[in-house]
Amino acid sequence: MLRVLVTAVAFLALAAPACAATLGDRTLKKGDHGDDVVTLQRVPAMKGYSVGPADGIFGRITKLAVKRFQKLKGLAVDGRVGPLTTHALAYSWTIRTATLYGPGLWGNRTACGYTLGHRTRGIAHRTLPCGTPVPVYYGGRLAIFPVIDRGPYTDGVSIDLTAAAARKLGMTSTAPVRAGY
Repeated sequence: MLRVLVTAVAFLALAAPACAATLGDRTLKKGDHGDDVVTLQRVPAMKGYSVGPADGIFGRITKLAVKRFQKLKGLAVDGRVGPLTTHALAYSWTIRTATLYGPGLWGNRTACGYTLGHRTRGIAHRTLPCGTPVPVYYGGRLAIFPVIDRGPYTDGVSIDLTAAAARKLGMTSTAPVRAGY
């Protein structure tokens, strides 16, 4: 029974793009719960830092990891994740040009097998494998989106965000973003 449940969960994780919660919409502190806490817990883990399980609960382990990070970056060590800590998480990532795509392509299949719709959140990248989670920071907001398509094919542009992903970050046109890949 447990094996069937684990297999079903693994299938669901592969079948649909990850729902990106935006870090930066609220200040996070010990005791908070939610998808934005999961995003907070996943970003350092993508860089090889242990912050405990990505369970969506801002507990003691997450608070200690945040405090260590804040001390390392010379920030106020309060264990809370506000705008300065969120920015510091993404500051070392390369600045890349991102464009938006989607409305004229809704209903089409992506190169990774998804059907593009107005609520599809993801990015297009030329070489990263389909499904690769990519953290993107723009305008004080940080979210993790999966690679769901190939592109962009314009010189000087590194990633395409779906219209829904761009809305999640507050992006309305081509702009520089920080991307952690």
